[in-house]
Amino acid sequence: MPRVTLGLLPMRDRDKDIAEQHRWVQQLEDLVHRAQSDGAMRLDVRADDIMHVLNVFTCHPDALLVPVAAKPMKYLHFMLDGMQTSVATPPPARHDTETA
Repeated sequence: MPRVTLGLLPMRDRDKDIAEQHRWVQQLEDLVHRAQSDGAMRLDVRADDIMHVLNVFTCHPDALLVPVAAKPMKYLHFMLDGMQTSVATPPPARHDTETA
């Protein structure tokens, strides 16, 4: 199925898609909060962090390195596993996370 941006959809479909997207984001945020409350997920992980990771794998597969593109689920698991508290390392210093 070809990818369609929200800007190319008729207004009624765009409104429906935006509402559906909002619903999915809210569910992901709830899931992240529950996992953090249970002590299973790092406290510095946010729902949008997960969305950014998934965006790379689903929307930009051509940007992946060849070994990653060959086994995307393996590397996606590595990234998601890194969000667990059991393997948590301290987040980078503030100056390391800022963009220029």
